[in-house]
Amino acid sequence: MKEYIIYLGTVFLPDKNAAAQRAMMICKSYRDVGNTPIIIGVSNDLDKSTDILSTYSKFNDIDTYSMHYPKSNIEWVKRLYSISPILEVVNKYGAENIHSIVVMDYMSIALWRLMRYCSKKDIRLVIDTVDWFNKSEYKFPKNRIKDLDTLVRMKY
Repeated sequence: MKEYIIYLGTVFLPDKNAAAQRAMMICKSYRDVGNTPIIIGVSNDLDKSTDILSTYSKFNDIDTYSMHYPKSNIEWVKRLYSISPILEVVNKYGAENIHSIVVMDYMSIALWRLMRYCSKKDIRLVIDTVDWFNKSEYKFPKNRIKDLDTLVRMKY
């Protein structure tokens, strides 16, 4: 039986934003029905070279990991397409043991890559849609990249 459900998103752990509180409550519900939830969030306090597995923590009896939250334009571009930190966590628990990955507020190219990966590994992918985004107020070129990404995520 596949037991793990990974919840992934712009979740500032353990409870620094509403998304973290949402993720925690959803994961508690998964735990109550017999699954083992894992949360992958983000942190402003990590260096970009920090290995995600070294961020392991347990909060409310739920395994949690954090990725570096991007600060520069180059880091944002990398976040647009990279799924390698997620795959590190998946590999730690074994892809064959992952029932599903629930994704909230994730970049469109990375999401597409994750969809392909999940399809190949027989992992269910669930999209947790919580927001509708307005045009970005970031400066150029970040605003164009963010707006395009939002358009793709919301429309397709």
